[in-house]
Amino acid sequence: MDMNSFLVDAYFTEYESKANYMMGSSDPESLPLKEVVSDLYKYADEPLSYALGNGYLPLREKLSALYETVSPEQIAMMNGGEEAIYVAMRALLKPGDEIVVQMPSYQSLSVIAKEIGCSIIEYRPSFEERWAFDLETLKTKITPKTRLLILNYPHNPTGACLTDSEMASIAALCRKHRLYLIADEVYRFLRMDESCSDASFADLYENAVALGSFSKTFAAPGLRLGWAATKSPELMHKLLAYRHFTSTCSNLPCQWIASELLNNRETIMQRNNSIVRQNAVLLEHFMQLHLDLFSYVPPRGATMAYVKLLGGQGAMDFCMEILEHTGVLIVPSSVLESSDEYLRIGLCRESFPECIQLVNEYLSNQKNIRRLL
Repeated sequence: MDMNSFLVDAYFTEYESKANYMMGSSDPESLPLKEVVSDLYKYADEPLSYALGNGYLPLREKLSALYETVSPEQIAMMNGGEEAIYVAMRALLKPGDEIVVQMPSYQSLSVIAKEIGCSIIEYRPSFEERWAFDLETLKTKITPKTRLLILNYPHNPTGACLTDSEMASIAALCRKHRLYLIADEVYRFLRMDESCSDASFADLYENAVALGSFSKTFAAPGLRLGWAATKSPELMHKLLAYRHFTSTCSNLPCQWIASELLNNRETIMQRNNSIVRQNAVLLEHFMQLHLDLFSYVPPRGATMAYVKLLGGQGAMDFCMEILEHTGVLIVPSSVLESSDEYLRIGLCRESFPECIQLVNEYLSNQKNIRRLL
C-alpha cells in the first residue's frame, strides 16, 4: 500500500452509491444535530474567527476529563483523526527511521511513514490466536534502530482490545527502549467485553501521542474533528509546529458543537455500545447458521468484526456478489491489508438487522439451489 490511493475510501467512493445498505462501516449511526445541541444561539455573538492553534479551550477542558492526568494544554485539536495521524507522523519521523506498526491497520498509520522514507516492521496478531495481544512477539520486532511504535486499540478491523495489565506492559516496553508511541484510540470506550481497558496511553506513558476522534466514539464524523493528547511538552511543540503547514487551526463552529456534544458523552457512548452489542448477538446467530462459509473471533471492542471466509472464494468477489444480489455493501480485507480472505462486518448501524437478514436469505437460497443440482 502507498499514498497513490486510499483503498478503503476509494472502495466506498466507487460502490457506496450502488448500495442500498451499508454493512461494512466503522462509524456508529450518526447523531442528528438536534440530539447534540439544543440551542446554538449562545454562540450568536461569537466572531467566526480563527480558532486557537491548539483548539477551543472549553472543548479541550471537556476532553481532558476523558483522561486521568492530561490537562487541556496537553491536548491539540485537529481536523479529523486523519490530520492527527499525518501531523504526528510528520512531526516525529525522518527518512531512515525504523518503526513498528500493528497490522492490519488504518492505511495512514503505515503509508505516511513509508512515504517519509521510514523502514516499516509489522507486528501482526493472528487469527489463530484470536487476535490476542502478544507482548513476546512484539518484543522481537524492536531493534536498536526502532524509533516509534504504532498501535490501534480497540482495534479496527479485528475488534481486539487490551487489558489494563497489557497496556502497562506496553508502556514499560516503550520506556525501556526509549520509543515514541502513537496510540490510535479513536474507538476508545467502545467495548463489549468488561476486561477491555478504557485507559489511554497518554496517561500511562510520557512519550505517547494518543489520537482521538469525534467520528467513532461520539458518532459525529461530520464534525471532522480529532485531537492529539500528550504529556510531553517537546512532542506537543513538534505537533503544533508542523500543524502550521497543514490547516493552522480547526473549524471553530464545529468545535462549539463538539463542546456541546460532550455534555451528553455518557449517553452517547451508551447508545453506541448498545447498538454494537445488539448487532453482535445477531452476527453470532448468523455465523452459527453458516459455519461452512465463515469463521470468526467474536469482537471484544470497537464497532466491527473481522470474519474469515472459508471455501476459497476471495473476499472482494464475495462482496461484489453480495452487493449485486442484496444491495448490501461489505468491506473486503483487500482494501485494508494484503489479505483477501476476511470481511469487515460493521456492527454499528441501526440497519444491521435488515442487512444481515438479506445476506442470510441470499446465502440460504444459494445453498438450497446447490442441493437441488
